[in-house]
Amino acid sequence: MKRTIYYLLAGILFFTACNKDNEDSMMTKSLYERLGGNTAISAVVDQFIANVAADSRINVFFADAAADPARLQKLRNNLVNQIGMATGGAEIYTGLDMKTAHKGMAITDDDFNALVDDLVKSLNQFNVPSTEQNELLSALAAMKPDIVEGNVSLYNQLGGNTAISAVIDQFITNVAGDTRINAFFADAAADTARLQRLRNNLINQVGMATGGPEMYSGLDMKSAHKGMGIEEDDFGALVEDLSLALDKFSVLPKPKSRLLGALAAMKSDIVEGPVALYQRLGMNAGISTVIDDFIGKVAADTRINSFFAAAAADPDRLNRLRNNLINQVGMASGGPEIYSGLDMKTAHKGMGIKDEDFNALVEDLTASLVKYNVQSKAKLDLLGALGGMRKDIVEM
Repeated sequence: MKRTIYYLLAGILFFTACNKDNEDSMMTKSLYERLGGNTAISAVVDQFIANVAADSRINVFFADAAADPARLQKLRNNLVNQIGMATGGAEIYTGLDMKTAHKGMAITDDDFNALVDDLVKSLNQFNVPSTEQNELLSALAAMKPDIVEGNVSLYNQLGGNTAISAVIDQFITNVAGDTRINAFFADAAADTARLQRLRNNLINQVGMATGGPEMYSGLDMKSAHKGMGIEEDDFGALVEDLSLALDKFSVLPKPKSRLLGALAAMKSDIVEGPVALYQRLGMNAGISTVIDDFIGKVAADTRINSFFAAAAADPDRLNRLRNNLINQVGMASGGPEIYSGLDMKTAHKGMGIKDEDFNALVEDLTASLVKYNVQSKAKLDLLGALGGMRKDIVEM
């Protein structure tokens, strides 16, 4: 019995000694070795990146990197090298210091805590012991003052008035070159004063909405876009043009996402969906007003008024011409009017109308549309329809 107890005690002492030897051995190893070296660290970092990408609390910070394979690979390598170097490995971290790398990102305590959560999930997935986890997380915690900036207004994140102005200027340039939507801005683009007013309104609107001192005094979005017939695709193109402008000036993912989110919130007041040209022209009343003004301009236009002299001298004939024009435009633009006059080829046969005569007619109609503030897109749609008739009207 005594012999049995002796062997049992000896066994306990032996295993205790062995365990202490193992602990001492482990304590002499670097954290890098205890984590499993480059292979294990790389696996943890890969999973960490996947966790962050799926984490809606913070993935906006990494959106630009996630969209660029080369940039994402660089981020991954930097993380592996940073952890390797910090834990005693042979890796060399050559990236920016933490303060510089995260400047202007407006990372909050909640964002930092979400990042830690995602790293812990990755460490747990690979069964990293708690001792090594705590050492690694302590190293990360030491970086917190250089990473967390606290609550910074979106205005300051964007760079204030100077940066917002540069983005808006580029946005306007993008829209002007975008054939999908530049028709909506054609009138503003052709009028320097109006274009400047649009630019200032956009700068003030963005500045005020993001917490800056600017004051927006323009129309509300619903009133400003009423009757323009802006559709989902048009709005999508506008967002793309703004996003490209933000990218050109390297606006960070979070402020970029927040600004685009603010624009998205206005969508319901901007998008009307498909609206018939008839409605955009103001229906019968709007069309009639434009036609009356157009007839007056043609009558005073010495380049072409001779073609209409006979009608101008006969009130009944002039009224019939007026009604035909109203009905023609109404019917062609989707209204209930019925045009019962001659087809264009027959109506203008033998009149000897030339290209310059047709152009004068277009100028007079354009002037009438501008006078009654017909929206750019509606104006171009109507003039486009008239342009389609050129071949049936011009003979020489």
